[in-house]
Amino acid sequence: MSLPRLAGSIYFEIPYIMDEYKFYSFVDDKSILAITPENKLIRIYCPFIAIDGLLKTYQVDLVIEKQHVTYFKINGSLKRLHNMLIQTK
Repeated sequence: MSLPRLAGSIYFEIPYIMDEYKFYSFVDDKSILAITPENKLIRIYCPFIAIDGLLKTYQVDLVIEKQHVTYFKINGSLKRLHNMLIQTK
């Protein structure tokens, strides 16, 4: 895929090497369910990489659900991530 080139600009084509899965559901403290780009439901085990809405990446070490709210243990503290994507190899 070629991108249009503007005068004086430099661009790089970055190969697509990761799949991004959508978080679907909590399973247990070591795994979640996610939806693949092909709309298949798969189980993903901790640790995994999550990307939030601001494109920040986090390593998720543990998953906890309290009162139907899912929390992710990241760097020793619990966080809620909204609209997150899961990165896999």
